[in-house]
This record gives sequence, C-alpha cells and structure tokens, in this order.
Amino acid sequence: MAALRTLRHPLIQSGISLIFAGATLRGLVHFFGRVDRFALRSPPNRLTFFAMGTGVVALSWFSQMQSLFIDFDRHEFPSCADTLAIPISGITGMYLIVFALCLGVGALLSLGLNPLPTPLFAWRKDQPVKSVLVTIPFGCIALAIVFLGITSAWTSAFIGTPAAIVAVFLTEATRSALLNEPDVQS
Repeated sequence: MAALRTLRHPLIQSGISLIFAGATLRGLVHFFGRVDRFALRSPPNRLTFFAMGTGVVALSWFSQMQSLFIDFDRHEFPSCADTLAIPISGITGMYLIVFALCLGVGALLSLGLNPLPTPLFAWRKDQPVKSVLVTIPFGCIALAIVFLGITSAWTSAFIGTPAAIVAVFLTEATRSALLNEPDVQS
C-alpha cells in the first residue's frame, strides 16, 4: 500500500490548512486589530482568554477525532485495528487532562494580567530582565505550538490549524499582558 500512495492527500490537506490559516489570521485581525494601523491587541478581558482557550482545546480534540476517522477510511491502520474506540477514549482522556491543566495554569496566570487589552508584542524597556525572563518560557511554548501546528497541517489533523494559530496568539497575548505596564491603558 505504501508504495502506491501519492502526495494527493498531503497536498490537499496542506492547501486546506493554508485556507484555514488565512481565514483565522483575518479573523484575529478583524476582532483584535486596530483600525488605524495593522497592530494586534490582546483579548479585551479574562473571559475572552478563557473562551478562546476552551475553543482551542475543543477544536484540537475535534481535529484529532476527525483525523482518526479520515485515516480509518483511508485504511491507514493495520488490519487488526478494527475499532476506533480505544484511540478515541485515550485521546479524549488526554484532552480532558490537558484542558484541566490549561484551565488551572490559565487561572493562575490571569491573576498577574495587567490592564487589558494590551498591545501584542509588548516589551518593558524599563525592565529588560523581566521582559526576557517572561518571554523565554512563552517563546518556547509558542515555538512548540508552531512546530505541532506545522507538522499536523499536511496530515489528516489539518482541521486543527486554526487552533494552533489561536493558541500562539493567546500565548503571545498572555506574555504581553503580563509585561504590560499596570498604569498604562492602551
């Protein structure tokens, strides 16, 4: 079977991922951009952060479920894999744990958020060490999300492309909100 496969599915899935990425970026600019220039801002309140984060986890889970069914229909699994119940229950359990962790970490981080909305890519010139120390872990998280998003963009999990883009946006928005000057409303 592997010798007969072509690039048909990866190319189609990559194209759809590019369409999803463009639409997602357009939506982010529409909802969180400034009218006077191309500058993104963070979500306006904590509830929006949590709603978008919940959407990211839900869409990621849905993309994994859809990926299982697509691959099953394409006969990508060995012949002994006669049911999807085991991977569905395993992935669902994992996503419930990920959701609980994200909710807990998000709640803790929301305690340190400065006035919202904040300009994206905020940097404290008066506290460069704090800016670097906050940016490094959030940058690592964003890079991991970008890597996972790109590697899944041409696979059957391509439906999760918007979730990866919004997750990177939320990661950067959180970093910026943690660095934003408390007395400056943008």
